[in-house]
Amino acid sequence: MSEIKSITDQEILSYWNSIKSVRGVAIKLGISWQRVIKSLSSLGIIVNNTHAKITQYHKEGKSANEIADLMNMNVNVVKAYLPRNRPQYKVNQSKNALAVQRSKERHKKH
Repeated sequence: MSEIKSITDQEILSYWNSIKSVRGVAIKLGISWQRVIKSLSSLGIIVNNTHAKITQYHKEGKSANEIADLMNMNVNVVKAYLPRNRPQYKVNQSKNALAVQRSKERHKKH
């Protein structure tokens, strides 16, 4: 399994502000377009009309499956456009994740 690059939302935003292309940012940073969209969405940035429609349906309380049906899209694509609801793995870690990591490091030493 490949290692996840520890690129922050702020780094993605910085490239987005200069490039204004999801695919361009993805290529420049060596990450997927879905990760770029997810980060921008989590920061409240809407990148296109499709994203705006998905966001509106989400605000109305519709699930990813319902939105996918309404827009005739794959549910995984819809999920990529929705904001993150948990901290990103190994980036912006939660207090609990940091505590678990410290505990694992202490136990390795013994």
